[in-house]
Amino acid sequence: MCGRSRQSLRPEAYASVAGIPESRWRNREMFEPRYNCGPGMWLPVIRCNSEDGAPEIQTMKWGLIPSFHKQEEKMDFFKMFNARSETITSSPVFRRLLPSKRCIVLLNGFYEWKKNGNQKQPYYIHRGPIMACAGLYDVCTGPDGAPLYTFTICTTDSSSRLQWLHDRMPVILSDRAAMEGWLGSPLPSSCIIQEDGTVSSSAFEACTNQGTHSQTSPSKMASGGASAPAPGSTTKDTSKKGQDDTKTPVVKAEAGDVKAQASSINSDECRSKGEPGPSSKAVSGSQMPGQGAGPSAASASGQDVQVLVAKTCKPYAGVDLEWHPVTPDVGKITTEGPRCCQDVRASKGTISSFFKPKQQQQQPASKQEGSAGKRERQDEKVGSDAKRSKP
Repeated sequence: MCGRSRQSLRPEAYASVAGIPESRWRNREMFEPRYNCGPGMWLPVIRCNSEDGAPEIQTMKWGLIPSFHKQEEKMDFFKMFNARSETITSSPVFRRLLPSKRCIVLLNGFYEWKKNGNQKQPYYIHRGPIMACAGLYDVCTGPDGAPLYTFTICTTDSSSRLQWLHDRMPVILSDRAAMEGWLGSPLPSSCIIQEDGTVSSSAFEACTNQGTHSQTSPSKMASGGASAPAPGSTTKDTSKKGQDDTKTPVVKAEAGDVKAQASSINSDECRSKGEPGPSSKAVSGSQMPGQGAGPSAASASGQDVQVLVAKTCKPYAGVDLEWHPVTPDVGKITTEGPRCCQDVRASKGTISSFFKPKQQQQQPASKQEGSAGKRERQDEKVGSDAKRSKP
């Protein structure tokens, strides 16, 4: 499960990392960087525009609300903030999104909680400065009658290195080929993510200031908030700031000829009002149930999508994931700032040492010796007094 993440890049830095000009960012003003992001908040995702096939950025609310949601019903952004990759090809809600509404969610990292008895200790997990995750999005009619874009993060079984922490994790797109296969379009040449999916520290520092963020106003936070896990105390390996020298083996994602593109905003807006979209092309018989007509819907068959999901949505096999314990206060969605992802350990040690009960502090050797000497002198005095008292 991935229900808390960090996206603290400034908008201009996010666009530079993705290699997408800010002119191709829709609803940019809705995004405010945060170290502690949860469902119901506005975050940027990368999708394809069906008109020109090129990637663009769209600010969406985390927590998928399906297009068939009734406007008078309450929106629950916590119900579908994750999508299990094992069932997305059969789920009535998600399978209709696979041909044309796949997206990439760029995060700095995510948080997960380790249960230790009745307590839970949060950990911050990251892959260098940037982590690309697979997602799906949809558009429905918002409370104000305008189109509302929402997304979900796909999850899979936890990798062998993180099974001690949790049994689920986000689907991490391990390299550039996997990112382009899932997106259905090549990434811009100006994108700083390398072929192996890593980002060098020099390139990252050249286009962004990782430490700059804004405080999210209460009006843009999810109503209700996520339940705060109880604090605890466990630990794992020390985290490093960069991963320049650690490279993940390149594993090409065999996506076949899948070049599914995201539906255009204009088309979605028309459909939300019951009007025909700009495209009138016929849809192939392999179109998935529930998918609207359009050029992107005709480009991916159900078999192609199943192959793509099987090749992409697997436990992350890389060895460059890092993690460390963070403050339990991160469980409160109102907790914000760099301290959310700072290592809380005062001293470094093995994970087993954090489960051992605290030992009673022994007195310093000098004090112990002083006490022993004092007792000896008292015994000598008592003996001397006893001798003098004898007749």
